[in-house]
Amino acid sequence: MCTPGGLLSLVGAPGARRQVRRPARARSGLPDRRRAQEEGRGTAGQNRFAVSWKFDIHEGELWIASKHLVGVIGRKALWNSIQRSNTGQSPFWRVRENTSDGRLRWIAIPSIGQKLLEDIERRFGPIWYQVLKELLPPQVERMIQPFDMEYFLERKLSTEQARHLARACGWCRRLSVRKWWHDWRGIEPPLKGVDAWKHAARIITEEALYNFRPGSGRWLRARVRQFMKDERAALVPRKKGNKNAAKGGRLRQKAIARMIDLYAAPIKMSVDEVASVYNHEARERGWPLFSTERIRQILYQPEHKVQWVASRHGVNAARGLVEPSLRRRRPAHPDALWSIDGTTLQLYAQVNGKRVKPWYVVLVTDAYSDAIIGYGLGTTETADVILRALRMAAERSGYAPRVVQYDGATANLGHEVQQVLNAMGSLGIQAQPYNGKSKYVERVIGRLEQGVLRHYPNFVGGNITGRSLDARANPDLIASIELPSPGEVVRQFEQAVEVYNNKPGKKGTSPAQRYDAPRPDDLPKLEYLTLVSIFWVERRQPLRYGKDGIVMEVNGERHYYHVVSEPMVEDVEFRKAHLGDRFWVRYNPDDLREINLYDYDTREWIATAVQQHEFGALPHEWEEGEGTALRKNLENRRALVEDSIEAAERIRRLMSEEDLEEASFELLHKDELNGIQSAFEEQLIEQQAHPRRPLYYNPDVARRLLEDEEDFFE
Repeated sequence: MCTPGGLLSLVGAPGARRQVRRPARARSGLPDRRRAQEEGRGTAGQNRFAVSWKFDIHEGELWIASKHLVGVIGRKALWNSIQRSNTGQSPFWRVRENTSDGRLRWIAIPSIGQKLLEDIERRFGPIWYQVLKELLPPQVERMIQPFDMEYFLERKLSTEQARHLARACGWCRRLSVRKWWHDWRGIEPPLKGVDAWKHAARIITEEALYNFRPGSGRWLRARVRQFMKDERAALVPRKKGNKNAAKGGRLRQKAIARMIDLYAAPIKMSVDEVASVYNHEARERGWPLFSTERIRQILYQPEHKVQWVASRHGVNAARGLVEPSLRRRRPAHPDALWSIDGTTLQLYAQVNGKRVKPWYVVLVTDAYSDAIIGYGLGTTETADVILRALRMAAERSGYAPRVVQYDGATANLGHEVQQVLNAMGSLGIQAQPYNGKSKYVERVIGRLEQGVLRHYPNFVGGNITGRSLDARANPDLIASIELPSPGEVVRQFEQAVEVYNNKPGKKGTSPAQRYDAPRPDDLPKLEYLTLVSIFWVERRQPLRYGKDGIVMEVNGERHYYHVVSEPMVEDVEFRKAHLGDRFWVRYNPDDLREINLYDYDTREWIATAVQQHEFGALPHEWEEGEGTALRKNLENRRALVEDSIEAAERIRRLMSEEDLEEASFELLHKDELNGIQSAFEEQLIEQQAHPRRPLYYNPDVARRLLEDEEDFFE
């Protein structure tokens, strides 16, 4: 065991100089460092556990040799820092000199600052890992006993394998001391027990010992405890004669598998219930018995938890518990990526004496700045609400984003929204379903609710899954105030968006300020006429011009359109020419007063239709011009019918001139009637030849035919 004082004797006292023999320069002319690396490779097989010293312990602190900081901050910066420390210009670094070698400096690790410490650990690994890598191996060598190799050689292991296992015995003996890391207790920075086991496991793993490669500190502690119980037998491989260990291991694996099987059931048994069922079965099968707390520990070990969490709680819950998070960089500039999502507006309103949440809001946010650049309000998430939010964002930005992110909602994947994204030239990407963290807009929604909306007295509360009371509304306050109207809630939300966009964050800048950052020159701009053409969307299916004109439903409300010859008067000639025809329809979601009709086959523009005017029910309610327009529409209706009758009569006269009969029963069934008459005539002839044979026909038909043909038998 090596104490802090013992470490000084190993490293060398501050005033002592370690004698290092420099190797002769190689003939190849390699630099000293390169030559040392080449020599190290050549001798690795002879002394594979050799270490290099670069730390010292002095006055209860850990010190690092200055030469090892050259690769971290550079030789010049290191020399300047040491000079400022020596002259008193810098109060941070504490440097001491080796009195026997003025070129050697020791620097106290607690004084170098957190950032430099992180740089050192990023280059060399954790500080205590490096220290233990120098301290423990020499102590392990002294812990190896002479009979260790003989024990393993007797079990038909090779010399190399026996040597590895003998060293593993040394490690187990060194680490079997209770709280062995307390040998360095009181040293700054402090060494924790969990980190000590983890560093020891890493050091042993790097030695690549046969049958002794700990994957974690937990595994290493278990092997050390087993070594304390079974001594060298605990390290013998199972295939080399450790049958009891193999049998016990198989039973334990079955026992753990049964615990996981019970706990993974969707009925969600408690740990107490699992312990009751398992121990009852274990007594019958001869399996090891476990306490309830021990079963809890086993089930919640990381390697076991991942096996039951999905079956017990469902796939979506498992994703949040065991799936790793992938860190993403922000986009490089504003308007590189927009993120769209909708949520219920968490503000109460009063409608007909009832407390309701009347609005659903769709937000468009910029992923670079987290600014809210567009929003749309509606009762549900529809394509019209999404397009309203996109249009606000496009008008405010003046640029087309490179990418637009959205979820798998039906409205987002609909024809209208996808058509606008294609017209903008933006790539639409769908976020991972059931994973809110994949959408940039989710963090904005959370900050808006908890940072701004929460301060309104009619705030509903945050997500229902949130556990914090600060995220919930005060029910007493809600009951004591007069709730605003839906229109007032809209004004509250507009105010909240402005406050959020201009509220400085932790770094002192607001989302609005970050959104005003420069854009690259190749980012496409959106001119006014381009915006107008983009946001006139086309219906996914064509519409028919019928008796009521064009009937189009938007947001659950029907709108009626017709082509007019003058204000409030329908164009009768257009109706005559296109009644029943199908048209492709394009419209502006923000202005439904008119639509454009395009030919079904050629997609050429045909006409612009306007919303049908609603006339007053009583004359005194008519607006200016309504009376005249109403009379003209009535006259057009009568004229349309009269024109239809005249056209039919004109055509009938033309057909009469061509000796074509008027439509009648006899004309429609002429062939059938002629067939009946021919059959009857044949039967008459047959009766004349055979008077006694009955006629199989209808007497009424026969009588009528005889009257028409009086001279048939004359």
